[in-house]
Amino acid sequence: GAGRFGSWLENNIDWAISRDRYWGTPLPVWVNDADPTELEVIGSYAELAAKIGTPLPADFDPHKPHIDQYTWPAPSGTGTMRRVPEVIDTWFDSGSMPFAQWGYPHQAGSAEKVARYFPADFIAEGVDQTRGWFYSLLAIATGLGDALPNNGERGTGKGERTSTAAPYRAVVVNDLVLDANGQKMSKSRGNTVNPRGVMEKHGADAVRLFLMASSQVWVPRRFDEAVIRETAGRFLVTLRNVYSGIFAQYANFGWEPSARDPRVGERPVLDRWVLSRLAAVEAEVDAALLRFDATAASRALMEFVTEDVANWYVRLSRSRFYEVDGDDNRAAFATLHEVLVVTTRLLAPFAPFISDWMHHELTGRSVHLADFRRTASGTTDAALLARDASLEAAMSAARTLATLGRSARETAGIKVRQPLASMTCVTPGIAAEWHAMIAPLVAAELNLKQVTFAD
Repeated sequence: GAGRFGSWLENNIDWAISRDRYWGTPLPVWVNDADPTELEVIGSYAELAAKIGTPLPADFDPHKPHIDQYTWPAPSGTGTMRRVPEVIDTWFDSGSMPFAQWGYPHQAGSAEKVARYFPADFIAEGVDQTRGWFYSLLAIATGLGDALPNNGERGTGKGERTSTAAPYRAVVVNDLVLDANGQKMSKSRGNTVNPRGVMEKHGADAVRLFLMASSQVWVPRRFDEAVIRETAGRFLVTLRNVYSGIFAQYANFGWEPSARDPRVGERPVLDRWVLSRLAAVEAEVDAALLRFDATAASRALMEFVTEDVANWYVRLSRSRFYEVDGDDNRAAFATLHEVLVVTTRLLAPFAPFISDWMHHELTGRSVHLADFRRTASGTTDAALLARDASLEAAMSAARTLATLGRSARETAGIKVRQPLASMTCVTPGIAAEWHAMIAPLVAAELNLKQVTFAD
């Protein structure tokens, strides 16, 4: 009700609902050919049949020009009632969609369906629909008022009444896709991009992911193919490499999920950490999508896969995947399997094709038929859903120390391949009991013989 749409409503003008077209929903107005001031508006097939005095044929076609053959004597006694030549603006059809899709109110059972599904939880369309679909939906719903379930004015409980007529509870309005220089794409400028060619070159998943992750959909977006490769393309390659190059390649030597896999509480700290991060990202992505913020959701998931899974967990656990029989090996495979399955489900709205392929490979089922989020009743180990905030903070400290240590080596001109005797660290806010976990990780990352902590 504010901004662009609010301005349109403030300056609202009458909707010229008729159009001079050959095809479309006929304007159901019949006018006396002898007296144009005498007119009748027909509201149903039954009413039309009553006017012409005979049942409508089985092959009745209500469209123009077939409807124009139905005439009847004018009630005034002079002249004949004939349908006007116009059709109804097609936006009337689109604006009637929320209830017309169920055949309401004519079809049996339609009232129950409209009562269940109206108003819509969410719709999406382009910014150019401010005066089109967005307006026609609202205008028709407002005009019908209490004729539609869950619509019209309602009491507030304080003796007041408020208008709640709205055919949708939330709407996401996507803005325009511009060229790489920020110009609106136009044939006259010669700066248009063939979407089919782009999808054939980069894949539909990469294009979708780029458009959603690069910026909010409700702001204009510059389209640059090079950025697709650098962002969405690189991420999808990373995800596929984690699956094909690590998990699938070594799991083929004999690992599959079973009761032999150690429970989460018995797995190494690195496994427990990445599963805790997985639970955090799962909640974050779900919450963002409930706010209709696809950009925040996709970015959180991409950062998790790239930084947490590929650049930290898989890199530090690589040697654990070379065997499949030991408890440590089985813990690593079970952990990465869980991470990949949940990741494909979270990724499915953004990249539906690669996520479905990977989920089929991992579980044998389509990702689009799976639950989006895990539940306690759907898992055999409730610890898979738990978060350990202190463990996440300690691991974050270890990663920060690794980054700072590499920076210190670069400043001193001492490469990582040269071992150093010791490193003294400070970890503000991290309990001392986590130092035993942090020390070996930092020592391995920076090629150190000893890591000590100062208070």
